[in-house]
Formats: sequence, C-alpha cells, structure tokens
Amino acid sequence: MYGFSWAIKLLKVRDLTSIAMKLPQGVTLVSSSCVPGMKFLEVMLHQAAVYWGRGQFLARNKSLDLLMRVTCQTQIERAIGLSTINRTDRVVVFGLTDREKTLHDAITLVESEIGPYSQDEHLLELDSIKKKFLIRIHGLPQNTSDKQLVKWLEEKSVLLAFVK
Repeated sequence: MYGFSWAIKLLKVRDLTSIAMKLPQGVTLVSSSCVPGMKFLEVMLHQAAVYWGRGQFLARNKSLDLLMRVTCQTQIERAIGLSTINRTDRVVVFGLTDREKTLHDAITLVESEIGPYSQDEHLLELDSIKKKFLIRIHGLPQNTSDKQLVKWLEEKSVLLAFVK
C-alpha cells in the first residue's frame, strides 16, 4: 500500500471541488486548515490501511472515506463542507492506494488543473490560526494544547469506525 501527502500553496484562492471529483479512488484533497500535522496524517492513513485491509470502510468511495477520517466526520456532506476546498489557496493532497501509478496519475491531474503553485510542507504544521479553526469546528476547550488537539483528533478519527 502506498501512502502520500503533498502540501501546496496556490497563487490565488480557488474552488477545487471539480478537481477533487476527478481524483482517483483513494486520493483526496482538503484545505490545509483541516490537517493538524504530519503525524496526524500518518496515523490517519495507517488507520485507513488497516480498516480497508479488513474490508471495512466509512464510505463506499475510498476518497470520501479519507475525507471523513481527516475531518473526523461521520456524515459525508459535513466532511465535504469542513474540507473548505470550495475556497482555499492552501491545500493538502493525500491518499492511500495499492498502485504507484494511481499516485502519479493524481499528481499529474492536480498539476495540470490547479494552476500556478508552490510546494510548501510547512502547511502541514499546526499553527495558531489552524489550531483556533480546529478547536472551533470540533467544539474543544480554548485552552486545549497542541499535543492534546492532535491526540484528540487521532482518537476521534479512529472512533469513526464504531459510530456507523
């Protein structure tokens, strides 16, 4: 199984919904504001690989499954809304697939349709603006530490499999 992430900064705010819908199964994109760090993304992709290996999915579509996991949502519509891909200039493309070609196809698609960009892995880091956003959308106490936030989101993502 191949897992990957790619953080990019666009030159202007765009609606990336149409690009997201063209991505191959197991690849999705979100605004970087939804990703509290690389460690969270790694844990979430590992969780997905384990569950998919058992034939368990949050959604029939693996891309939507990943979107639900990264946003910690049980409802697809809510996960799509929280992804804020309809108005962003900072995006994380990530995925999990058993074919290396799928990853290359996804990157080629994004590069051909996204317009001018620069790669910026710092977008994966948890900063104060992202932290406030995540605390607000998940209803956490304002005094939640960075470490507590990441741990809580990792656990919430795992528990999605039991909510269905």
